Amino acid sequence: MKKVLKLSVAIIAILSGLLMVWAKTTKVEANSAKAIIESNSKLYNSNCARCHGADGKGNTQLGQEMGIPDLTTSRMSSARVKQVIAKGDGDMPAFSKKLKAAQITSVTNYVRALRR
Repeated sequence: MKKVLKLSVAIIAILSGLLMVWAKTTKVEANSAKAIIESNSKLYNSNCARCHGADGKGNTQLGQEMGIPDLTTSRMSSARVKQVIAKGDGDMPAFSKKLKAAQITSVTNYVRALRR
């Protein structure tokens, strides 16, 4: 009986430790995800929002003057969004010289997240 009790206590202690590690890891991952979203948002806002608007709908003065499409309803693939950001399209300038490849990917992910 004492062996079973000691074994049960040991198992509970191990499971508690694992649960604490998991909880800390989950919190770190959540904080990392939040930081990534904030970083992507800053990149978008500093490079795209002037025309596309903070919400991506293109309801800015420049956006309306140039007939910018609503990013929240766009069905462009990620590859196409990335290509347009990097190389430009029509009135939209290319950002490949201003942004690094990883930053273009970040903005692409942010633009895709704006979809409804």
